[in-house]
Amino acid sequence: MLLATVLSIGCLTACNAQAGETAAATPPRSSNDDVTVRTFMFDPSPLHVTRGTTVMWSNQDRIDHTVTSGTPNDPNGMFDGSLPRAGATFTFRFDKPGTYPYFCRIHNVMRGEIVVSA
Repeated sequence: MLLATVLSIGCLTACNAQAGETAAATPPRSSNDDVTVRTFMFDPSPLHVTRGTTVMWSNQDRIDHTVTSGTPNDPNGMFDGSLPRAGATFTFRFDKPGTYPYFCRIHNVMRGEIVVSA
């Protein structure tokens, strides 16, 4: 009985340590990393993040939008997400520092920018 208790405690400790390592490897999302798409605008823009951040765009409009990298005259193919309805989301991870313009292919006047620091 004592041996079973010791083994159970050992397993719990090892399992918790593994779970902690896994949780630490995936940083929690922050609402500061989110862009809201509402009334033909990307908000905030520009959005400043650090390298390795995954940004999430969320459509709050009842109409379709896209999140397309580059500019309307020069889309660069880095990302092209569809936001087909209210509540739809698109995520993209920025691994390199730089300034990344983006726009909506459906509504070219909608433009935004992500600024990634090291």
